[in-house]
Amino acid sequence: MSTVQRKRFAARYAPKGETFCIFCGCTDSRACAVGCAWLLRERRKQWGVCSGCEQNLKELDAQLQHVKLKTYFDLPPAMRSRS
Repeated sequence: MSTVQRKRFAARYAPKGETFCIFCGCTDSRACAVGCAWLLRERRKQWGVCSGCEQNLKELDAQLQHVKLKTYFDLPPAMRSRS
C-alpha cells in the first residue's frame, strides 16, 4: 500500500486519530473478528500491523529481503559496498 493509498484509506475508514492495519483495515476501535493487538504501530502516520496479520508481515519482510539481496548481488563487484 503506497503512502497516498494509506492516507486515502485512513481518511475514509479510520476515525480521526486512530491507527489502522495496512493489511486488514482494522482500527483501534474496530478490532479483527478474532481480536488483535498492535505488533507494529506508527501513530503519527496512523498505520500499523495487527497481530491477526502477523503472517502477512512476515511474508512482506521476506519479499523485501529477497529484493534487497537480489539487487545487491546483481551489482558489479566494484559497486558493492565494502562494509
